[in-house]
Amino acid sequence: MTDDDLNLTQWSAVVALLVVLLVPLAVAGAAWARRRYVRAITALQADLARGDGGVQLHRPTAPPNRTPLDIDLMDADQVAAATGGTPATGARRLRRRVLGVQFTAGLLYWWLLLCVLLVAGVVWWQMSGEPALGDPASDEGAANLAETLATQLVLWPLLVLPAVLGWAFQAGLPEDRVWLGAGLTVAAFGLGLVGSGAELGAALVLATAAAMLAALLAAFLRPAVRGAGPPLVAALTIGLVVFAFGVAFAAAFDDGEDSETTAEDWLWASLYLLLVLGLAGAAAWRMLLRLARRYEERRFSDQQMALHAYWALITGWCGALVLAVSFDARTQHAMEWMAAVVLVAWFGWRALERVALWWARRGAPAPCGALLMLRVFKPSARSEAFTDRFLARWRFAGPTWMIAGPDLAGGHLEPDEFFAFLRGRLREHFIVDPAEIAPRLQSLDSTRDPDGRCRVHELFCSNATWRETVLALMDRAGAVLLDLREYHPGRLGTRFELEAVLQRVPLQRLVVLVAAGDDPAVVEAEVRDAWRLVDPRGRSDESPRLTVLSVDQGSAAEMHGLLAACAAATTGAGDTQR
Repeated sequence: MTDDDLNLTQWSAVVALLVVLLVPLAVAGAAWARRRYVRAITALQADLARGDGGVQLHRPTAPPNRTPLDIDLMDADQVAAATGGTPATGARRLRRRVLGVQFTAGLLYWWLLLCVLLVAGVVWWQMSGEPALGDPASDEGAANLAETLATQLVLWPLLVLPAVLGWAFQAGLPEDRVWLGAGLTVAAFGLGLVGSGAELGAALVLATAAAMLAALLAAFLRPAVRGAGPPLVAALTIGLVVFAFGVAFAAAFDDGEDSETTAEDWLWASLYLLLVLGLAGAAAWRMLLRLARRYEERRFSDQQMALHAYWALITGWCGALVLAVSFDARTQHAMEWMAAVVLVAWFGWRALERVALWWARRGAPAPCGALLMLRVFKPSARSEAFTDRFLARWRFAGPTWMIAGPDLAGGHLEPDEFFAFLRGRLREHFIVDPAEIAPRLQSLDSTRDPDGRCRVHELFCSNATWRETVLALMDRAGAVLLDLREYHPGRLGTRFELEAVLQRVPLQRLVVLVAAGDDPAVVEAEVRDAWRLVDPRGRSDESPRLTVLSVDQGSAAEMHGLLAACAAATTGAGDTQR
């Protein structure tokens, strides 16, 4: 083998690097799948309209309700924080523990990988015959040591960036602030390189590479991508590994002799290539099915799957760097042992993280009653941003029920829904007959995932079943959150939900949400008009009072207040459920 040839270890590094380079392909595939998924949901909803799509308002035959209704409008950030063992307190404590475990585990694992890279670099330097880094007898060695220490000082942003990004998206922080912080960190890294004496072009290349790596990896943690991105990466990785083994198997039988290639050789090579591609595709598909089955078995949550894919790619990147500098004569098998350490560290870290999450869940309260989220359908960007931030907190309190609509169809793309889309079975997720409502609602559970989170259940309905489904959910939910932001009287579907929820749900179980920029008089007039249609004989409210919460930009204080209000609404659900 000549010096220009790649050894087996370096070929392994090429495969590992290709796995990392699959990230942009998987992100693009996830974005494409999401758009196709939303179109498929919209088309199915239109196809199942059956001609009876007119919204029938909830009109009881009783006389007008003359009981006065008091409406209190207050800012969500002014809601008193729940204390004394309420569901909100337990949920916030569990959330702090889980996020703390995930951040600490990620930070320590990243530092471990950096230590492995540093040791691998020192070993390579020593075996390459260069002057020792710390040899005071060598002026060149002393200069290299000083340069290395200076470089390490400017690498400090990278010591925390991957762990912070993983934590920020798990915590539901505003994405614009997350990306701004990441951009400033990478800029500080680039300026530090220039300040330490690096050339401007080299510093720009390194800073750009760090920014691209952070952006591509963090894209997997975004709610709109994590349902499809991580499964695609896992499938593409397995397919690539199978394809690489197939190519290596064929190369092992190549004698390397120069001979004329005949048409028959090309035919057999093409058939073998098709066979290998077929095996790779089959392996990738089986990986997708395995992930779907394990997700349904609650082996992990969607957040865990995304976070593990995130760290798996960073592990692959570090392993590729170690294997790439393996030279048979000079490094012997040192780099292979370093790569084995990375692999063992990956499996060991996952085992320790499971134990840490189990510890974090100790003493966690039982999930409170399910929260039924009813909303005004609006452009998806606004719906997703608010819902993602709220659910990042609420999922530690209890499960969430929603009627799927075009605005959030892709915002909460669960792995099982993604797999159903790939297999052409989305129609099976729709409730097309009223007889299917009861069994479908019975399948909605409130079990926590291994990371302490509860799941978000979206129900897909046709025009013939959505009203009955909403009424059945109201009767079973622990609390109802009615989002009236951007509401106007022409929203007949939301008007139906408003009248129905006032008729069927006790006011202490109801939380109404408006936007700070909306005219409160319009919402108040609609609520009072709907209240007059409520049959007072079906209610036990002695002094009916409804609290309407106003949110502005969705700050952390507003999210905490909304969490406290929804959790408090579930505390009296046991005595009032119909």
